[in-house]
Amino acid sequence: MEKNTSIFSPFGFLSVVVLIAMANYYGGIVAEGRQVCDGNILGRIIVRGECRNCVAPCRDRFNNVVRIQCAPLPFNQIECFCCGPVTIHESLETS
Repeated sequence: MEKNTSIFSPFGFLSVVVLIAMANYYGGIVAEGRQVCDGNILGRIIVRGECRNCVAPCRDRFNNVVRIQCAPLPFNQIECFCCGPVTIHESLETS
C-alpha cells in the first residue's frame, strides 16, 4: 500500500497552515515583489479605484495606522495593507 503524504491529508494541511502563519509573522507579506508594512500589518481591506481610497477605511477600522500600502487587483480593485507602528528589536549582542 502506498502511504498518503499529500497536502490534502490532515497533517499536510496543518503543515501548510503553520508555514503560512510563520511567513506572515516572521517575514511579512510580499506584494508586487516587496514586503509590505515591514511585517507589521494591522489588516487588509479591498476597495475600488485608487490607492488613496484606502485611507479612510484603514483609519476607520484600526486605531494606530501609521502607513498604508496597496497593491492592484483585477477588476479595478486595490488591496490595502493597513500598517501599524514598527517596533525595533535591539540586539542583545555587545561589542
